[in-house]
Amino acid sequence: MILPGLMRLVGLMALLVIVAGGVSCSSAPRSKASTGPDATISLLPDSAVSDQWPSTALQFVVSRPSYEPGGKGRFDPRTTLAVLDPDRATWIMAGRMEDQHGLELTNQLEELIVLKSLEGSQANDGPGLEAFIHMQSQDGQSTSTLAGGQWQILGFDSARGEETVSSIILAIQDGEGRVAATAEMDLPTARDLLLRLSSAIRAPS
Repeated sequence: MILPGLMRLVGLMALLVIVAGGVSCSSAPRSKASTGPDATISLLPDSAVSDQWPSTALQFVVSRPSYEPGGKGRFDPRTTLAVLDPDRATWIMAGRMEDQHGLELTNQLEELIVLKSLEGSQANDGPGLEAFIHMQSQDGQSTSTLAGGQWQILGFDSARGEETVSSIILAIQDGEGRVAATAEMDLPTARDLLLRLSSAIRAPS
């Protein structure tokens, strides 16, 4: 009496193992962490004058994690900060940052905002958001990848002819510390960026 019962139990356990294996194999694949480009910059369009990107509708984009183009569930756990030209559906410049670098960047940005606010800078002193591409691809590619590239704060105030405009200047530097592109923003734009970037950096990964 004991042996048949034991055999039935062993058979039931084997069936459960087979079913569980089938469910596991047929389940949807999970996203996989990978490492994407550290930074990218776009080629200036033909309508550009000097090194300034020809658009007055630029926007910051903040994303965490950073999903890789082409799908397949691959993502980069770092935070992406990019400048978008919605009219051309183009990321003009983009850089990915680890949490520690993101915290340092937001702290520096907050200090500059407080400083400029104490100086009494007006909301309409700056340009909103403007982008400048200082390095261009030598092979004619629409996008250049910068290994080791990262966002840095260069400071504030920029020259417009004989005038000095109140702007906070962010830059993407290449792996050797050379400035590849810059984004200049006024205080309202900087405050909005600070809120969104701080939320992304401090969110659970």
